[in-house]
Amino acid sequence: VMNARLWNAETPELYDLQIILKNDDERLQILQRRVGIRQVSIDGTVFKINNRPVKLRGVCRLEIHPEFGRASQDRQWIEDLQLMKNANINAIRMTHWPPHPRFLDLCDQYGFYIIDEVPFDFGDDKLNDALSLGSLLARAQNTIDRDKNHACVIIWGIGNEHPSTRYTAKPAQLAKLLDPTRPVLYPDELTNKFLSGIPAFLDFYAPHYIVASEMIACGEDETLQKPVILTEYNHALDVAFDGLAEKWEVIEKYRKLAGGMIWAWSDQGLYRKVNGREVIDSYADIMALARNPGALSGDVWIDENTIMDSHGQYGTDGIVYADRTPQTDYWLTRKVYSPIKILGKEKKATSGKQVVEFTCINRYDFLDLEKVTIN
Repeated sequence: VMNARLWNAETPELYDLQIILKNDDERLQILQRRVGIRQVSIDGTVFKINNRPVKLRGVCRLEIHPEFGRASQDRQWIEDLQLMKNANINAIRMTHWPPHPRFLDLCDQYGFYIIDEVPFDFGDDKLNDALSLGSLLARAQNTIDRDKNHACVIIWGIGNEHPSTRYTAKPAQLAKLLDPTRPVLYPDELTNKFLSGIPAFLDFYAPHYIVASEMIACGEDETLQKPVILTEYNHALDVAFDGLAEKWEVIEKYRKLAGGMIWAWSDQGLYRKVNGREVIDSYADIMALARNPGALSGDVWIDENTIMDSHGQYGTDGIVYADRTPQTDYWLTRKVYSPIKILGKEKKATSGKQVVEFTCINRYDFLDLEKVTIN
């Protein structure tokens, strides 16, 4: 493609690809899909898309909806992506399994950077067992074979919060063999919580929940010769969180820090009918559900007989409620992730028509401010 229009999350340019299988002049099969053209690279310790440094303003997303459970479809996915765009989110970590392929089609279209996760989580006692190797390799191969043609998928995440073993190394090495165009990471390798000595085949340090001072240390530590993505870095448990603005300013300051993923996008809740049963107030007693895990948790009341049950401290960890109503920390995320930062706290103005000047920082990775308006 000459003079290709390159895909990125800010300008998600797509082309129509058609592949025709013929026998002489007879068309046996036609495959059509939309594809993006883009390059993922690491330049020293700087993560780049199309040779431009980018910052991943991310969230972690689980596939769950209060009405449809794990079986959501286009309407729910589009609602999520539009809400994310409105919150200045440009990246999604798929936790802890790959999404439906149609969701990736939409991410190609709307413009999101995806960390696609090869699924294995918990079962740490099995990761030193040779019998687990076949399953680990199959999951890596199936995920990559299915999703490799999506422009939005920029990184393969291998498992989640697991210890390193000789067997967990194999799916990561297979990912690099099957797809040398994308980097790989372990989300928070437990045996290397503080970033020392990660395996050579990994392309990022990916710690979880380090504080701002530790992030600054990462940015200034010249012995860390790989970029850093915080694949979980702010836990949105309950209805608000703190520290995001401070951490994001650190990420913006250091080129080595490529971004972070808030845990999580939405509360993990389901609509449930009460029908006279006891409903626990998990905010009044956070241990009540631990003592009675099968109980109803009245996290949000819809009407006098319907609750949105996110199971208290176990699932009320989104920046939107399970029904996608924004919480306080949604608006905080929107502000912190804003691609435009206006400097100064106030400007003097008089009545009548006038020119008011102010200074701002453009934090878009590819766009200028030509089409930006202020109200």
